[in-house]
Order: sequence, then C-alpha cells, then structure tokens
Amino acid sequence: MDNKTIHCRSALRTFHGEILAEQDFIVPDIKPDIQKVLKLTAVPVLHQADAGQGRLSVSGDLLLYLCYLPEEGTTARAMELRLPFSDVFDIGACDVCLPEVSVLRTACNLLNGRKVNVRVTLSVHCTLQSHQKVQLLCPEEEENLRILTKPFSYCETVSVADRTVEFLEQLELPAHSAPIRELLSVEPTVILQEYQAINERIAVTGVVRGETLYLPDTDPCSVARMEHELPFTEVLHADDLREGSYCHLSVLPNRFEVGLLEDSDGDACLLSLRFSFRLAADACNQETCETVADAFGLNTPVTLQTDTHRTVCTCQQEVLSQNIRQMLPARGVLEVCSLTATPRMTDCTVEQGAITHSGELSVSALLLCEPDGGAESFYATVPFSITQESGALSKEQVTASPLCEHAGYTLQPDGGLELRATLKLAVTTVCCEEHTLVTELLPCEEATPKESRMVIYFTQEGDSLWNIAKRYGSCPKKIAALNHLTEDDNLTPHVALLIP
Repeated sequence: MDNKTIHCRSALRTFHGEILAEQDFIVPDIKPDIQKVLKLTAVPVLHQADAGQGRLSVSGDLLLYLCYLPEEGTTARAMELRLPFSDVFDIGACDVCLPEVSVLRTACNLLNGRKVNVRVTLSVHCTLQSHQKVQLLCPEEEENLRILTKPFSYCETVSVADRTVEFLEQLELPAHSAPIRELLSVEPTVILQEYQAINERIAVTGVVRGETLYLPDTDPCSVARMEHELPFTEVLHADDLREGSYCHLSVLPNRFEVGLLEDSDGDACLLSLRFSFRLAADACNQETCETVADAFGLNTPVTLQTDTHRTVCTCQQEVLSQNIRQMLPARGVLEVCSLTATPRMTDCTVEQGAITHSGELSVSALLLCEPDGGAESFYATVPFSITQESGALSKEQVTASPLCEHAGYTLQPDGGLELRATLKLAVTTVCCEEHTLVTELLPCEEATPKESRMVIYFTQEGDSLWNIAKRYGSCPKKIAALNHLTEDDNLTPHVALLIP
C-alpha cells in the first residue's frame, strides 16, 4: 500500500505554575544594623528551562536589592543578594515548551537587626505544543472502489527559532545630577513591541526599560531616581516560514550585572549595565489540507479509521488600552521618591461573544511621610478589567500580556496619593475547531452481493447499536462483531461504523 504522512500540530495548551524561593540572610559585618526595610527588588536570571519526559525543570537565581534604613543615622543603605530557585513541574507530553518566568510578589521580614527573611514567589507560564504524524494508507488497487470523503485541516509547525540578545552599555546620569554615592536598586524589564514574519525570518522590535534608585553624593539622606530605555531589533531565522505566520514569543533573562564607573574627576557618574536574555519564537504556517479523495485520487468504499483532532483555524492579535485613575490608601505623604506599577493577569472569561480580562496592578512606592519626613515603603493592589468583542468563535485559547506603559501620581493637598496609569494589553486569540481525521483507509475484501451493500455510518449523539441496526435493517450483533465492539458498548459521536 502507498501511504502519505502529515505532520500535525496538536491543540495548544498553557501551563501556569509558581515557585517559592525563601532564605534567611545575615547582614555583612561592614554594614550597619537594619532598623526598617524600605524596598525589596528582585530580578530573575534563568539558567535552565528544559522539558522532557512529561516534566519541566526550571532553575536560576534572583538578583535582590534590599534597600533599608539603618539604626545609625537617617541615610538609606542597600545590600545586593542572590537567591537561588528551582522546581520541577509535571506538564504532560509535549514537544515544544517556551517557559516565561516573572516575579509575582516579594516579602521581607526583619527577624532582628542583623538578620532578614526574604520570600519571593515566581510565576512560571509556558505554552505547550505537541507534534504528531498522521499516516493515511492508500490501497494499491483502485479499480471498482468508491470512497466516502471527509475534509480536514491541519496547522504545520515551523521549528522553534531563538537568539541571545546582549546589552553592554554605559549609562550617564541626567544633566546637572549629583554623582552616585550608593546604588539602592536596578530593575530592568524587557518589553516586546512588535514582530513581523516574512521571508523565513522573524523581525522583533522592543526595548529594555530600567529604573535605578540611588543615593546622590551631595545629599545622602535623599533618594534619586533615573529611568533609561535601550531599544533593540533582532532577526530570528525560521526555515519554511511564510509571510504573516503566527508567532509565540518568549523572553528568558540569563545574565544581569551592574556597577559604577568613575569619570575623569573620580566621580561615579556612569552606570555600567550588562544584561542578556534569550529571545525565542515558535511559529506556524496555517494551512488547509486537500480532501482525502484529492490527496490520493481515490473513489472507494473502504474501511475508514478516524480520529477527532483539534486544529488551529484562525489567529487574531489585538492591543487593548485602559487609563486608570484611583486614590491609593496612603495619607500624610510629603514626597514620593519612587513609584512602580506592575500588572498581572488573574482571570479570563468568555461569555456571549465577549472576552473579559481581569487582573491587578501591584503598586510599590518609597514615600516620605509625616510627621518627621521619614522614609516608608508602601504597597497596594489596584484591580482592573478590560472587555473585548470576540465574535462567534467556536473554541478559543486566549493569552494576554499586560504592560503598564505609564505610571504616575498626583499628590493631594491633604497628603493623599492618586495613581495615574496607562495599561496596555496585548491579546492573542487562537480559535480552534475539531475535525474528524481519516487516519487509515483499508480496501474492502471481496464479498457476497449482500455484503457489497455495506455502508459507512458516522455516529451521532444518543445513538445505540440497536437503533442503528433498526434504521438500516441490520443486526446489532453483526455490527458489533464487524466493528470490534460489544453490544453493551456506549457509542461516542463522530465514530465511523461499518453497517452490514
């Protein structure tokens, strides 16, 4: 028999997991005792993310900046720490896994003046895909054969492409700024803005956005802030990729180092930043396969073996935006040293042609408050909800990547604090359908005239062997024997049965 093999992509699946990293740290002897913890910044660095044998193994380090107020004096200080993390997750069978690791929440408890307990919860999110081969068997003899054809479609996956992006930059302080006495925290964020698939290449553009808190040399009791953006454009090579293909992009940070450089006068006016990450893309071409009859040029009544398969049929991408203005539960604020808002998704519901994306903004700030103007750390969560029209989709998988494009504040006359933020949501909606694949075609054996009237019937909801036999004037026992069933078997819909 001739045969034809088709490489199919299984239904897309997503996996969400959490990793808890916890450790007690002792303050070095050269550092003063801790009176109050002001801020904890965590930057994940991924060393390993391997999927195999139904498991995902993740390991790396967290670069921590612990900003605190010492017992001696009012000058803020900082400690740079490293906290390892690792975990193994059961994800089931898959061939492609692109994990993304991000910081979900942080906590720091002061045990005593020389010891702190740090807890960081990481979110692990990845897209799981499996590739399988569907083999269609074709009879050699085509004479006097008829075929019941059934169309199907599949989505052919292009191999995963990846590239390491590295930045080695020297960043200058803003004009007229005082030199740096001590770094308090440096937090880089990779933001992917756009991609374009064309001519076996994927062009990706984005920025590395960073925030730096430091103590200026002229006034060590105050905290200064600096923002910087490093744009990038990278090209990934993917063989057999066609224009307009759908891509899933992942960012895996794998190196982060920062230090101070002196200018000709001996002042620390330059920030040395070395940052690298792995940019990975999984792309697929969307195709519609020809019918079984067209694929083999057959006209046959043959035995059909079928399998229900979910396929990707359409993919939509949309960017949603929402402006947020909300009062924060802070009182007696004299000055805001720093404020960051980090969004995360919590839920997604599909109902009556609309998709509702729910999440929350984690707001952290360093405030100078009444009555003595002392530094205080502040944390709050602000819920948000964005709705988009989805149309008449059958089965869909929705992924949403949130980005806080702008976060600012308005200080009220009574010392209250109002948050002003612009939230953007990059939403990818993949619509899937279930099709019956013909996985095997077997030629009928030479039979008697009565057997030549054999028909192929696709079962429906509520069918039984008894009512099928009654409809076609056949016998339930013969139908069961011919299709390797028992008379007590429950029939599932969309299964092909031979009816004698």
